[in-house]
Amino acid sequence: MEYIEYFRIILKRLWLIVLIVVISTIVTAWYSDDQYRPVYGATTKLIVSKSQSQDQLISTYKEIIKTPAIMDKVVQGYPDLQISSKKLINDVQINALSGTQVMSIFIRDYSYERAARIVNAVSDVFQSEIPKLIAADNIKVLNMADETERFPLPLNPKSNQTAVISFVVSLLFGIGIAFLLEFLDDTLKSESDIQQVFECSTLAMVVKTKEKRHQRGTNNNKSRKKIGEVVESSYTALSR
Repeated sequence: MEYIEYFRIILKRLWLIVLIVVISTIVTAWYSDDQYRPVYGATTKLIVSKSQSQDQLISTYKEIIKTPAIMDKVVQGYPDLQISSKKLINDVQINALSGTQVMSIFIRDYSYERAARIVNAVSDVFQSEIPKLIAADNIKVLNMADETERFPLPLNPKSNQTAVISFVVSLLFGIGIAFLLEFLDDTLKSESDIQQVFECSTLAMVVKTKEKRHQRGTNNNKSRKKIGEVVESSYTALSR
C-alpha cells in the first residue's frame, strides 16, 4: 500500500517533475555544447643513436628541450606561432619510450594545425641546437606531425554524459519536490485522513459535483416549481 501511495503522489505532480527534468536537461545540453572547445594533440618522434649511457643521455635531452636555450630559439625562429617560451616550457611534454631509443614531443592546443606546427618547430630547433650545446650529433627525426591533417580527432570528443547526469539529478530532484509538497499539504483528502485526525468514523461523504450537473439540477427544480404552480392554479380555478 505504501508503494501505491508513493506512485499516486508521483502521478499527482507528474507535470511538475517532467517540467523540471525537461528544463534542466535542455539548459545543461545547451550550455555544454556552447562551452565545448575541441582540444587536439600533436606528436613528433626523435631517435637517439646508441650510446654507452643511453638512458642518462635521453634524460639529459628531456631536460635540455624544456629550457629557454631551446624554447627561446623556437619563439625567435617561428614568430607566427605567437607563443612565449615560458608557455612552451609549461605545455610541451617530453616522453621516452621505455626500452627504446625513441623520444616523443607532444603538445595540446585548440587548433590541431597549430599544435602540429609547434611540435615540428621544437623538433627542428632541438635537432639543430643540441650539437652546439653538448657537441653531439646523434638526434634524428623519425616522423613529424602532419600539419595538413584534414580530419584530426580531438582529445576530448563531445559527450552526452553531462546531459545524462543532469537528467538523472533533475528527475530525483523533481520527485523530491513532489514528495515535499505532498508533505506540506495538510488538507484532508480521504476518509482515512479524517479518521486519523479526529479519531472517529465518517457517516457520509459529500461528493463534489460538476457545474453542468448543478445547473441541470437547478433547471429540474425550476421545472418542478412551474408544474406545481400550474397544478395549484388549476385546482383554484376548479374550486371557484
